Amino acid sequence: LKRHADNLQALLDHAARQARTLAAHSADASGTSRALLTLLGAAALAGGALLAWRLTRDIVRPLLQAVALAEQVAGGDLRAAIQH
Repeated sequence: LKRHADNLQALLDHAARQARTLAAHSADASGTSRALLTLLGAAALAGGALLAWRLTRDIVRPLLQAVALAEQVAGGDLRAAIQH
């Protein structure tokens, strides 16, 4: 009976060691995943900001040119030309 109890205790000790090892690996993987997601989130945010800036610039520039043209015509200068 003592031998069975010792074997059972050795099995429990082994399972506990394996569980601690698995928990440590899981913690490492969780930290790596968190860092990777943070990096990917920052990259997506930067890419979105860049695209928003370009889109805004590509829309605003022609509008500013149209306003300048309208002001020129309103000022009486009919020689204004539209540039495509």
